Amino acid sequence: MTVAYGVTGTGWIATEVATALAALPGARVAATCPHPFPGARTTASVDELLDVGVDAVVVCGHAPRALLAAVRAGVHAFHEQPLAASWAECRPILQTAASSQAILMAGNVLQFADGVAGARATVRGGAIGDLVYARAVRTGPEHARAHEEGDPGFRRTHELDLILALMGDPSRVTLAGTDAAPWSGDVLLATLEFPGERYATLQLGAGVRWPEHHLVLAGSEGAVRVELQHAGTAESGDPRSLWLRGLLAEEMAHFHGLVTGAPPDPELAVLTDLAAMARAVRVADALALSLAEDRKVSLESAGPVPEEVLLGGPDE
Repeated sequence: MTVAYGVTGTGWIATEVATALAALPGARVAATCPHPFPGARTTASVDELLDVGVDAVVVCGHAPRALLAAVRAGVHAFHEQPLAASWAECRPILQTAASSQAILMAGNVLQFADGVAGARATVRGGAIGDLVYARAVRTGPEHARAHEEGDPGFRRTHELDLILALMGDPSRVTLAGTDAAPWSGDVLLATLEFPGERYATLQLGAGVRWPEHHLVLAGSEGAVRVELQHAGTAESGDPRSLWLRGLLAEEMAHFHGLVTGAPPDPELAVLTDLAAMARAVRVADALALSLAEDRKVSLESAGPVPEEVLLGGPDE
């Protein structure tokens, strides 16, 4: 069986994703939108791409409308976490996916990093006791992101998703800072409170001129730190990292494996967990509300996750 993939999106990531898929056994890139790729049909819209007859669609970048079109078409779909910029935008995607037999995967390249995988195994294995605190820092001009109006950069940070995957649902969140500092760049400080007197903090922003990128997980009996700032090696003449390229290839291989019926990795089950996808967007909504109203926000204010989402994804 050869899986026909459609890849939609622009820029370096879309090209790397298509290249990674084309290199996998039993996979071919049948269509792209809007940029060409060798051997694939170039289309002008997601609807046209779906008309080609693809089995799965990889949506690169923030494009929830394209993702919803793919999910409604009943094909397997991939989109980086978070799936949307708000719960109102995310809800129809998840409700449609819950009633579909197709796979929906919310990607997070950091889940495939060796350091993160090792730290995750350390936490799961109980080597540091009960996880009581997490801290993620991602600062420096190189971490600048092109924000859409009303879409603060924290919504697209994988570090928040990592913390939620390990610690579960927070009870209250707080966000302080600015998404557009006068000296150019965002400076954001988030605090998450979890049941059982557990906490997490995130420091994010291109406006912080000292570059840092790391994750600290502290338990009742020890701690582990994952250094991500210098994890990759830049290719000569290419500002992107070979490390990131390798993570994208691993991520696509994982998605292809799920599509072709490979046994799922329990450690990465969160990537296809619809309730986890909902949690990430609802927490981001609560953080945005905290920033706008200058107060702590209870997650109860986001309302319950619809039962259709809690039913889960495709049948096993």
